[in-house]
Amino acid sequence: MPAFLGFISHQNNFGLSIRDLSPEPLVPPPSEKLDFRYKGGIPLIKVQKGPEELNVTIDSGAEINLFREKCRNKLLDLAGEPEKSTLGGLGNEVKSIEVINVSDIRLDRLFCRPMKTGITDMGGWENRHFGPVTDGILGYEFLSQFLVAFNFKKRELSLWELSGPPDPVLVLEGGDNNREQRPGHNPK
Repeated sequence: MPAFLGFISHQNNFGLSIRDLSPEPLVPPPSEKLDFRYKGGIPLIKVQKGPEELNVTIDSGAEINLFREKCRNKLLDLAGEPEKSTLGGLGNEVKSIEVINVSDIRLDRLFCRPMKTGITDMGGWENRHFGPVTDGILGYEFLSQFLVAFNFKKRELSLWELSGPPDPVLVLEGGDNNREQRPGHNPK
């Protein structure tokens, strides 16, 4: 059976390619390849900040990264003052959060550029998503730094470093049938 790759960019372009028909690889080997688990059907990876290892989910709908309050001191860099911002989307409430600039996040051998990161209480989010405890959510601030491919069947995340201004592309391989479902969840 041929494997289909779907390409989704921020310009709302969508295209499909059949990998088996192409004698050439569609893309060069990734800069980094990571295994992932699931947190309520959302990919969860491990990242490093200095000596600390953090469990984070990847959410393409999140404007900024969010981390739980207990991680604040692990993430805080010496340079820069925290800002205040408002956050909507975690439930029906809009709340004020602290936003810090986080640098030196590492995915194995690959380093991220500095990213705006919100610090908030994630207890409600944790309770609604079955799976391992999460330290944070990586969103657009993370995804805009790389070409990203999820292979849901193999549970692999591949990342390619971008040269030049970011033009993020999300590549999905496999489909919803390959996702692990949380207990009591019946997809339509």
